Amino acid sequence: VFPHFKNNNVIGFTIKDLGQYKSEIKLRLFSRNTFYNHDLLSGQHQEIILVEGESDLHSIIQFTDHSNVLALCGNQLTQLQLQKLITAKIKKVYLALDQDSPGKKAAKNISPKLSNAGITPCPLQYTCHKDIDLWLRYMKPQERNAAFEQLITDANEKSAKTKKTKNQQ
Repeated sequence: VFPHFKNNNVIGFTIKDLGQYKSEIKLRLFSRNTFYNHDLLSGQHQEIILVEGESDLHSIIQFTDHSNVLALCGNQLTQLQLQKLITAKIKKVYLALDQDSPGKKAAKNISPKLSNAGITPCPLQYTCHKDIDLWLRYMKPQERNAAFEQLITDANEKSAKTKKTKNQQ
């Protein structure tokens, strides 16, 4: 998969090998500090869905009514990426990270970073598949969008309860 700037010049690439994204070659314009679909941060959205890889991003855009998706190209949020979210005035981030051990650990690490920056983290919790791409692909086509909307609703409810509990303390 080739991330690119608006002028369609390729700035890097990643491959999915054995279920993991690899980006071993560092090019002058591409690094882990780059989001895939970074043009989304132009200021039109206050809420985004953050995923680990490009296939997750493409599945959400293809199978749901959401286009506000950014991919980390990995499972770590760098300080520069966090600053880009702050600058874009993002208020809420739905974390659709993988449900394997590294993905769950990443969600636990990323959530406090977002909170400390004034951004509400809302982890999406789904079952049966390691990543959101497979979760959507193996679902009946007519059920995909409604099931994804339910993930968003559940994450919002859990986030509201967490916020309410913190405010009461």
